[in-house]
Amino acid sequence: MAISTQDINLAKQKAINFLDGISPKDPAASMVVAALFQYLGQHKRNPDLQAVTFQTANGADTVIADAACRLYALLYTKLSTSTTAAFLQVSDHASAVQAEEEIRLEIEATNNKVQILLFPHGKVYGTGITLISATTAAGGTRSAAADIGSGLALIGAP
Repeated sequence: MAISTQDINLAKQKAINFLDGISPKDPAASMVVAALFQYLGQHKRNPDLQAVTFQTANGADTVIADAACRLYALLYTKLSTSTTAAFLQVSDHASAVQAEEEIRLEIEATNNKVQILLFPHGKVYGTGITLISATTAAGGTRSAAADIGSGLALIGAP
């Protein structure tokens, strides 16, 4: 199954809306995302993108894409003021996080600020993108409801 991209301006608006919905506001995150879209416009000919919003649900695998794609940005924030650290783990897989995850991002225990991973040239995923939130670095303990977060992934054609 192929991903369904849309005009870059629609993806940009969804990214802005995602950042506007986060409290407290994070001007640095907004500036970084604006710079990414400026770069994509000037150097990548405004590629069509898909903006995928997600919530890491109670230890379940969260599928961002079930087909080959390119990841341009991953924005993530914890939803609560939980005092438990969380690790966002991302795998190149269409339905489940694998033991050899591609990315592991630590979210500090008391940090509810937006965490951003940028890949201006796009990070290629050959099978798809699936992620989880875990409370251990190795992913053995998946996050409980109080420790989950929400995010937005900007993906494009491989």
